[in-house]
Amino acid sequence: MTIPLDLGSGRTGVVLDLSADGLYISVRGHEQPSGPVHFRLAMPHLRMSVVAHGRVVRVDTLAHETRVAVSFTDVVILLAA
Repeated sequence: MTIPLDLGSGRTGVVLDLSADGLYISVRGHEQPSGPVHFRLAMPHLRMSVVAHGRVVRVDTLAHETRVAVSFTDVVILLAA
């Protein structure tokens, strides 16, 4: 299953792996997020969203994408009514 990710400021990505401690995402091109990261992860199939802050712990640059490992520093789960 592919989960889209809103990184803010019109930037988007796709979640490749998700755990309790962080996530591994793919973003188009070679833009490399650094420092603190803020994002919203919508999961309508579960009727919830996750708003989180994290820090970049690894960046892997591939031919047409950049993959970024993020460690969570703060997570808020928003349940749909």
